[in-house]
Parts: sequence; structure tokens; C-alpha cells
Amino acid sequence: MAGGLVRVVVLLCAVVAVTRAQTWHFHGKPSGTWIKTAMAPLTQYTGKKWFGVGSNGKLYERYQNNNGNWYWVDHGKPTNDFYNEGCSSVKKSGLKARTFVRHTNGRLYERFWEWGTGWTLRYHGRPFSATYVDTIKTTSYVATTSGYSNVFVVATNGNMYRRWTHQNGGSTWFNLGKPAGKVIRSIHATRFGHWWAITTDGSVCRYQGGWPCFSLANRRILDCSDPFYVGSGKRSMFCLTVSEVTVTVPEAGYGLYQLTVGWGSSTGTWVNRNLPSVLHTFVDRPNVAFTSSPNWPVIQTPKSVFVSSTNGVYELRF
Repeated sequence: MAGGLVRVVVLLCAVVAVTRAQTWHFHGKPSGTWIKTAMAPLTQYTGKKWFGVGSNGKLYERYQNNNGNWYWVDHGKPTNDFYNEGCSSVKKSGLKARTFVRHTNGRLYERFWEWGTGWTLRYHGRPFSATYVDTIKTTSYVATTSGYSNVFVVATNGNMYRRWTHQNGGSTWFNLGKPAGKVIRSIHATRFGHWWAITTDGSVCRYQGGWPCFSLANRRILDCSDPFYVGSGKRSMFCLTVSEVTVTVPEAGYGLYQLTVGWGSSTGTWVNRNLPSVLHTFVDRPNVAFTSSPNWPVIQTPKSVFVSSTNGVYELRF
């Protein structure tokens, strides 16, 4: 194909073809506000505590008690209205807790914790002197048990960069480029799910030397969950989409799809997970909790997916 573009074949699968049962549940919203961000799980493997920010700027928790009942908790907000931007964190037993943030000066910083010292600030700067770290949220994960982590940013030149960094210091920038002719709007990376970018034209693209991209006919991908490994060399993610076909009620165009891609494959398999409401706008990205902490080969089985909307928070249970 001209220009070396990868021809993407999209396979659509009906929900009825999926062997795992699924049901949607409504969590509502906190009193006097709605959750404007994705709901983030406290841990990936219980799915009983989720956090999100309300339209009033407060932090809220949705938790399930031992009796199976769900509750909202108001955690309030800082008195100081100044924030860093686009943080992500890494933590593993025996290693330092590290949080990476983009500051408003366009540089990357790290806040790490160690016993006996407490919190310490570390400066990572910018990828190269001619570019800065863009406002797009960082993503990061622990890469080795010896203390190395990967943190990913998008720079103001539009490229995605990887920062290979050790908890005791010493780091290197790597330029991963970007999908040809596209603009990155968000990035997602995990140790076993690999490195992905969502683009402004509604595509999902994976870095593997080049940037093969996957898309849905007549639908635009808004954002996706972090990628996870499902076995047989395949990675998967849940994506919030919207129809590009004119509909009578604009809110009816939203849909949740699951994308699964084999390694080295130019073919993406899409499963329509639907959405439970057609009267409200869905926001941000889906987040996933899994059935248990994985062992090698790190196959992760989704337990639930949380999606936020102007009407309230919805959960897809498997």
C-alpha cells in the first residue's frame, strides 16, 4: 500500500457471540454533583474502591463494604487551588513509591518516597532542548524488580517519549515518534499490555517500531482503558466511542467497545459492549478491575469496567 501504511481489517463481533455474561449496573452520582473524570480503582484486583473527581472539584470515593453495599464518600479538595498536571504513579512491593507529574513549566518531575527520608522531589526535565512536555497525562509502570520504571509523555512536538528511569537515579529519554499524519490526544502503557496512543481522528495506535493503527467504521474512539494481556500473544483494552453518523439524539451515539489485537497483527477484533443509557454524555475513559492478581504469563481477566457520565457512574460486570 502506498506510503507503507498498514491496511487495517476490522472484525466486528456481536455481543451475543461473547461467551462471558455481562450486566450493566448504575452507581448514580454524589449528592449535588456528577463525576467528570474516569473512576480509578485503588487496586486493579479487587474492584471495591474507586475514585473520581466531581464537577465541583472534590475527590469522591465509591466503595463496597463487606455486606456488598455501595456508598459514596466525599474526600473534599485542597484549600490551595494550584495543581501539578497529568500525574501517574508506580509502586511495587520492595520498591519506592514514585509519582511522575508534568509541571506547568513544561518539565517532568518525580516525587518519590523512602523510609527514613520521606518524600523527595526529583527533576527529569524535558526530552530535548527544543521541546517541552505537553499537557497530556503521563502514563508509567514498574519495568523490573530491580527498580527500573518506564514513564511516557507526549512532547510539544507531537511525539511520544519514554523515560527509562531507576528509583535511585539515572534516567534516559527515548523518542518513539508518533503515528504518521496523526495527532496524539492520550497515551496508555503497561508492562505486559505494551504502549498505545489514542489520536484526535479517533484511532487507536500501538508502538512496535512503527505505529499500526486500528479504527471502527463510522465511529470515533474517544479514549481507552490501559491495555492488558489476555493470552496467546494478544492485548486488549476497553474504548469509549461515539458515532460519526448523525443521530436524532446526540447522546445516543456513545458506545463501549473492546479491542483485542495479536502481536504483529494488522487486524483488530472489536466487540460491542453497548452502553446502558442513551440520554447522557459519557466522559473521559473506561477503567478496569481484574479477577485476581496475575501470575506469569500474566493473563488478566476483566471483572468490571467503570464508565463515567453526566448522569452518573455505570459499571459493566462480567
